[in-house]
Amino acid sequence: MSIMSKTPTSNIEWQAWGEKDPLYGVGSRPGKRKEDAQPWTDEELYKVGASDWNCFHPRWQQYGLMYDACAEIGCGVGRITRQLARQFRRVHAVDVSPGMIEYARKNIKAECVEFHLGNGAKIPLDDKSVTAVFSCHVFQHFDNLHVGRENFREIYRVLAAGGTAMIHLPVYSWPRPEWAYNAFKWVYSAMASWKLGINRLLLRAGIFRPVMRTLFYPTDWIFRELAAIGFERVEIVWVGPGVPFVFAAKRIRPEVH
Repeated sequence: MSIMSKTPTSNIEWQAWGEKDPLYGVGSRPGKRKEDAQPWTDEELYKVGASDWNCFHPRWQQYGLMYDACAEIGCGVGRITRQLARQFRRVHAVDVSPGMIEYARKNIKAECVEFHLGNGAKIPLDDKSVTAVFSCHVFQHFDNLHVGRENFREIYRVLAAGGTAMIHLPVYSWPRPEWAYNAFKWVYSAMASWKLGINRLLLRAGIFRPVMRTLFYPTDWIFRELAAIGFERVEIVWVGPGVPFVFAAKRIRPEVH
């Protein structure tokens, strides 16, 4: 099993959102900040979560879903966790932000839900302990593909044989010649990393600056890396308007006699 040697630096801003504005942190829509004229209310955000889940769930059912236990990576304030609790016998809601988890606990009283403070590198669950893993609007905030790869390895580790994962992440596919895109991506990433570094220094100094970074995943990388980890039946599906999800299943190995 591969575990990253240090926690992802993207934890810094997510923990800050949990302290400063948890609802906007998980639902970053214009005009919905805490200081705006019409900020998110609990009722409004959880209603959006219910609507999203009503769109996500049928597609996951179609792919194949077992309802014994589900791990949610990046549960935030629990807008989807509340819906998972209505479907699964057990839900393990994981997040790196103590503020997010505290907020979710206050709003989700289902006995089947257990909250876990994670570090963004390792899922704090035993091997083969869940039959499903879900994540939405989380992998897009990782710093690089290496962090994404290690999280997929962790997903594979905690999934039981035949278990499935439904993971949202932005994707792209670029026609050849790739060098043109790679050059553009390098310049764009360098500028974004410079700005992000400044904001993180300010956060460490106690000055809150909103940070939202989006990491895009090459489609060929997804199929290659997930197959190398051991996943099968890997699919990329747009669920709802412009929301790409990766579906993957843990291989069921034949018994050795």
